[in-house]
Amino acid sequence: MAAKCIKNEMRKALFSKASLITYLLSFSLVIYHTVTKAEIYNEFYTAYQTGEVQGNPMITAVSLYCNWLGADVTSFATSAFFFLFPIIAVMPYGWSMAGEIKSGYTKNVISRIPRKVYFFSKYFAAFVSGALAVMIPLLLSFLLMSLVLPALHMENIYPYGVIGERSMWAELYYSNPFLYSMLYVLLDGIFSGLTACISMAFAFFTRSQVSVVLMPFFLMLLLDYIDTNVLPGWELSPVRFLQALPVVNERSGVIDLAFCLAFAVFTLGIILYKERKYEAL
Repeated sequence: MAAKCIKNEMRKALFSKASLITYLLSFSLVIYHTVTKAEIYNEFYTAYQTGEVQGNPMITAVSLYCNWLGADVTSFATSAFFFLFPIIAVMPYGWSMAGEIKSGYTKNVISRIPRKVYFFSKYFAAFVSGALAVMIPLLLSFLLMSLVLPALHMENIYPYGVIGERSMWAELYYSNPFLYSMLYVLLDGIFSGLTACISMAFAFFTRSQVSVVLMPFFLMLLLDYIDTNVLPGWELSPVRFLQALPVVNERSGVIDLAFCLAFAVFTLGIILYKERKYEAL
């Protein structure tokens, strides 16, 4: 029964209209980013071949590893994608719990199957759909950019794509940049999946689907404000630390782990509590 319920929830999560709209939006950013970077690279390569570039061309500036969507410090598409990532993660299915509670569908379902099976199936579907909504565009960007740009290992003597000791996995960036990039894709996916689960948890406190979609977004803005104005010494804003970019403040994997654990405990705690108390709602 649990497997069937999970399969049903995953089908609804991955093939919904909201999921399609989300992927169209994120894929548009990826394509825009790829096209603009390809044009810049073509101009650079032409100037390099004709000898118009004077002095050291700093060729690693056009490397795949500092120009894919997750690591491009100069791109509008990168800024837009990570600014909107809470909404991108939630849109496929994080909002569904609010709609089903509001319509009475939830009470109808839990009269036929165990409540724990239903709630955890939705939690699983929300997590997976949120993770994929962010990971797939990032992987697509990496793939498309690898068809356009050379995969040059980075060097820390040039001002482009420099990762310093304050950045997480800095040594890995220079020794194995592919693994560094994929670890960031995985980190972003996990964090985005938990962000979608935050939206699901808030559905127990409001029936407005718009509110549960926007709640994680405003939470990330709050964390960004705290990072900038209250605790400026550490990189605490997910909008920033999920990007595989150079950072200004101290960067620690412990902070990432703490955020993930806090989000997991918060969301699972609410689900466990409300699963037992749902009939009293």
